[in-house]
Amino acid sequence: ASYAVANKALDVVRQELGKMLKLIDPKELRPAWVVDFPMFEKTDADRWTFTHNPFSMPAIADIEKHMNGKEDEIGTIIAQQYDLVLNGYEIGGGSVRAHKPEILEATYKNMGYNKDDMLKSVGTLYKAFHYGAPPHGGIAWGIDRLMMLLGKKNSIREVMVFPKTGTSEDLLFNAPSLLSDKKVEEMNVKVIKKK
Repeated sequence: ASYAVANKALDVVRQELGKMLKLIDPKELRPAWVVDFPMFEKTDADRWTFTHNPFSMPAIADIEKHMNGKEDEIGTIIAQQYDLVLNGYEIGGGSVRAHKPEILEATYKNMGYNKDDMLKSVGTLYKAFHYGAPPHGGIAWGIDRLMMLLGKKNSIREVMVFPKTGTSEDLLFNAPSLLSDKKVEEMNVKVIKKK
C-alpha cells in the first residue's frame, strides 16, 4: 500500500480506538497546528509531484536541497505549509508562498518538467516573480467544518446552505445535468459519441 493509503487507513483505526477507549471527550475542543509537511511525494508512475500545491516555499533549512534537486533528497524537502485541525477535522490550511522565480523553476524541475513545460503551465506567474513579488502567505478557512463542530453536527451537510448529496449531486439546481446543443457550441466543446 502507498504511504497515502496507509495514512488514511491508520487514521480510521486511530479514530475508532479513540472512541472505543473513551480517549475523546466530545465536550472538549482540541485545536492543533500541523506543520512540516513534505513538499514532494512519489506518484504511482515513480515521478515526484507536489503534496499540497507547487507554489509553496520550501523550509528555509531545505532551500539548498530544493535548488540542487538531487533525486535522493527531493523526498526529504519540507514545505512551509500548515493546517489548523480541530478535533480531527481540518478547519484551515495554507502556506508561505514561493515568491522567487528560481524557487518556482526548481519546484517544477524537481517534478521532472523542463523549463519550456514549466513556462506553458505557470509562465505568467514565473514572469510576475521577476518583477519582485514580496514574501507572502495565506490560509483558507473551513468555516463550514468549524460550524459543524461548534453546532455538534455529525455531517458538514447539516450546516451548508446548498449541500450536495453523497454523490455530489445538487438537488436544488438539478446538477449535474446534460448540456443543450447550444451550450455545448457556446463552450466550444467537441462531443465524440462512442459506438
